[in-house]
Parts: sequence; structure tokens; C-alpha cells
Amino acid sequence: DAQCRGTQLEAVPCAQAPDCTLTCSPRNCAFGDWGEWAAATCIGLCERQRIITTMNNECGLPCNGELLATKPCPALCDESEDCVLSSWSQWTECDATQQGQRFRQRKVLQEPKYEGVACNAPLNETRACNVPDPVPCRLAAWSPWDACSKSCGIGLHSRSRGVEEEATDGGEQCSGSLQQMQ
Repeated sequence: DAQCRGTQLEAVPCAQAPDCTLTCSPRNCAFGDWGEWAAATCIGLCERQRIITTMNNECGLPCNGELLATKPCPALCDESEDCVLSSWSQWTECDATQQGQRFRQRKVLQEPKYEGVACNAPLNETRACNVPDPVPCRLAAWSPWDACSKSCGIGLHSRSRGVEEEATDGGEQCSGSLQQMQ
């Protein structure tokens, strides 16, 4: 006793069916105007940019050209400037409206320029009210330069300093050397 399972399908074209070809109204890609030339970089290049204001559709022409242009400019390497942050503000007072937290902030006084070092530190801090204020590490002043290490020929002078106050309660750790030689 043989049984068949599955489906059998026969497809035939419909008589007088409308044409499926849709007409496309072309919309070509278009660029916007070039922006102003930016200031020179340390590597001696200026650049300007433009954007695509209209994207092409499926039957329009794509954009052909660059979004970024460069040209040689005088290098300004000697004018690089690092990021500069302000000092921290005072911690806000603890009260019931701040839900047991206090805040402080600082600002970017100067953005880095050319090949300067970027800002890489928090601008806002939050602490619980029951935690003591952080005390940053403080380095002592440099000692006077020692006498030359040799009485003739080439020698070295050295000086040193110590840690005047260790960081506590999450305060910023000391950075910088404790000894210098020249």
C-alpha cells in the first residue's frame, strides 16, 4: 500500500497580467560645498571636507569624488600645546536633597593643539557624604644641587626630594621623579 506525501504545484503564467517593470525616476548623488581649510597640522597638511547632500537611488548615478581634500601647509610643530585642566572645585555640601552624595568638578582650560597631549582625566567626581575628603599626595621642594661628582672631567650634579604627604582617602597619587641629575 503506497502512500504519497508532500505537495504538487504547477505554475502557469496568467493571461493578460500587467507588466511588472517599474519605472525609476533617477536621483543622482550630489556633494555639498567644500568647507573652509582647517589650520595646519604638525605634519604640514591642511584639510577641508564636504558632505553628500543627496544620496543616489537605485537608478541614479553615485557620487564620484572625495569627501576630504588636503594640501601642503607650513608645519606648526613648535606651537603644540597640551590639554590644561582647572583645579577641582570645592566639594558640595552634604544635605538631604543630594541623597547622601557630594560632587565636585573641573573644566578644560585649554584643548590640545596640533600634536599636544589630550585631556585624559575625569571632569566630575561624586563621593558619599560619610567618606572623608581625598587628600592628594604632595611632594616636598627640591633640595639644592649637590656638588659635582668629579673634581675633574665630566661629572654630574644631583638633587632630590621626598614625599611630604602621602595620598589618602582616594586622593591623587604623586607623579614625578624624586631625583634629578644633570
